[in-house]
Amino acid sequence: MTAGKTSRDPNAKPPRGVGRPAAAENQRGRRVPTPWLLALACFAAVSLVSRVLGEYLADQASGRWTVFWIYLGWMALILAAGAGAARAAIKASFPHHGERGERSGVGREPADLNQLSRMFQPVMVYFSLLAVLFSLAAMFLAQWSSRGILFEFKTVQLEAMARSGDPRQIDRFFVSVQGLGDPEEVQHFIQKVPPFFDHPDESVRKAAFDAMAVMGHRMNLSVAMLKMDRSLSSERWEHDVVAWLRADVSVRLVAAFEKGTTPRAAVVRAMAWMLDGELAGLFAQLVSDPATPEDVFREAASGLANLGALEGGEALVPQIERYPGQTRLHVLWALAEIGTSQTADEAEEGYEERVLAVVRGMASVLPRQEGAALCALVLALGTFQHSAVTPDLIELFESKRSDIVCPRAEIRLPHGPPVAFVTEQKLRWVLLNLFASIGGNNIVLSEWVAKAARRPGYDEEIAKGLAQLHAQLRQD
Repeated sequence: MTAGKTSRDPNAKPPRGVGRPAAAENQRGRRVPTPWLLALACFAAVSLVSRVLGEYLADQASGRWTVFWIYLGWMALILAAGAGAARAAIKASFPHHGERGERSGVGREPADLNQLSRMFQPVMVYFSLLAVLFSLAAMFLAQWSSRGILFEFKTVQLEAMARSGDPRQIDRFFVSVQGLGDPEEVQHFIQKVPPFFDHPDESVRKAAFDAMAVMGHRMNLSVAMLKMDRSLSSERWEHDVVAWLRADVSVRLVAAFEKGTTPRAAVVRAMAWMLDGELAGLFAQLVSDPATPEDVFREAASGLANLGALEGGEALVPQIERYPGQTRLHVLWALAEIGTSQTADEAEEGYEERVLAVVRGMASVLPRQEGAALCALVLALGTFQHSAVTPDLIELFESKRSDIVCPRAEIRLPHGPPVAFVTEQKLRWVLLNLFASIGGNNIVLSEWVAKAARRPGYDEEIAKGLAQLHAQLRQD
């Protein structure tokens, strides 16, 4: 070894800073732009895009899938903004974190795996928390900038379906409207239906008329139920919808019918469930006109049934035997509804005579009815509770025609399950129930029951029913 010279260990590490490239040394001391600018840029993008999407969805978007893909992209933007802002926050908190995990190279320190492991865990925790917080902040920003439109997915989707121009999507729109329950949604979207009354596609027009019939049925049924509880009636919104239906929609429906809009039956069905008394004359005219098609006739009969006026019964009685099958049952159901709605009004001159004419007209067709139609006619007569038809009913009870079990017959309404008009039971049992309802001060019935209760030949159930009826009439 030479004096004045020091030996150099070839494996010794150079002092810190020695042998490091100048660029790397300068990079540490150089001031980088504030990472928070990236977060602000992300939030600005979210606000701008949300505003544009909100305006587009509210006024122009059409179709369910268009709305779906827009929402998917918008949510991706929210997540990207949150992740980008969170990354910017982490870089601001750990400015040299990226240098610690670099691979060994010329002039660079070898990676310290233990140190990387210690730093990696808290950074991932910070990243997850910050990403969630920034995503929530981005969503609140989007809510404000888009005026909440982007946070009403169902509303936006329904609006887009109504604008789509695709009959299938418009039909789904009508189905969705029929199932709405939120008051604001119902009041908003029900007003989107009438413009489709003039749509060039007949299938769309029919769907629009059917949807209006369903909504008319729903709203009028709700109002009728609310009348039972006066305390709730003033706080509900259904009254406003019903008033709009009768003041505006009925007028549009009549105009559509008068100009020959098809399908005619769908137009009349929608009118029938407005429960608008102003339409009673039109319904009576339709059921009385021999040229009225069967499907239109049936819907007009429903309109008279819903209104419940005696004028409807007077128009329907001559038409009982006009059509067979389900249409005849529909007419008898309508007469039953009208009979249920009658209340004696002594102030109305001639009311009793008119009711008597209706029930006698119904009784006159009893001998020509069979099966479900016979049972339905007896039920319809029973709703009027008029003693004038007692001899006709007694004659039916004693005849072999009453040795039947009534078959079940249902009436299908626009909304809800079918209504069981005729239930499966013995016709004589139906007659016994009718006798019980008209037995008060009915001398003809009391005398006959007294004899029939002692007469053999009836089955055990009917004989027991006669005995109970006899005891009831004796007490009365």
